[in-house]
Amino acid sequence: GTLLYAIGDDYYAVIGPHQDLEEAAYWYRRSAAQGNVRAQTLYGDHLFSGEGVEPDIDQAVSFYRSAAKKDDSEAYRRLGDCAFLGIGLPQDSVRAVRLFEKAARLGCRDALWRLGDMYYQGEGVEKSSVIAESFYEEAAETGVAAAMWMLGDIKFQENDRSCDEAFA
Repeated sequence: GTLLYAIGDDYYAVIGPHQDLEEAAYWYRRSAAQGNVRAQTLYGDHLFSGEGVEPDIDQAVSFYRSAAKKDDSEAYRRLGDCAFLGIGLPQDSVRAVRLFEKAARLGCRDALWRLGDMYYQGEGVEKSSVIAESFYEEAAETGVAAAMWMLGDIKFQENDRSCDEAFA
């Protein structure tokens, strides 16, 4: 399964005219069938987005579930996205938070950012800007650009409010 996965990566990772999403999907599917967890998640991504294959959300979720059973952090994060958005799973913000927490515990950096958003908006959890900022900071420290942007936006809003108060 690992060699098949690597072949798929070769086709997917190429930028430009030599990228072949159909070939990448083909090799990820073959590797996933042999139990490669990372390939299961990536083939699920192809099915979800329709890159190189016909889109099939139900099949994508099935592949994500298979990979999540083997503790793939990215699969848990994607399932969290599905639960949050109500795509392929019933819309359930509380379930999305649980899935993002599991993904974060398993090392998914993007799940930290997602958890920050959930706390910042009060989706599936009690709203808390303090907890949100801690998740954003942790994600930003690992290089998640969206978390860096959110921290900057929060700081800008704080400064904007303090300026408004100073001139009121």
